[in-house]
Amino acid sequence: MKCFVSRDPTILSKAFCVFVRPILEFYSVIWNPGFKVDIDKIESVQKRFTRACLPHLAYAERLAQT
Repeated sequence: MKCFVSRDPTILSKAFCVFVRPILEFYSVIWNPGFKVDIDKIESVQKRFTRACLPHLAYAERLAQT
């Protein structure tokens, strides 16, 4: 997050779609997690990025904006 100067949610949303989302989508197809623990590990990456972008919103609201 230090490489992003702006805290504008639209710019950070685009950064999420460019940097994080393709990695998560690629590995989830290959890995195909079947256990809740593994799914939570993948989702924790998404939670961490969205929390850094939009710390004042709940997780469900952050997902709606991305």
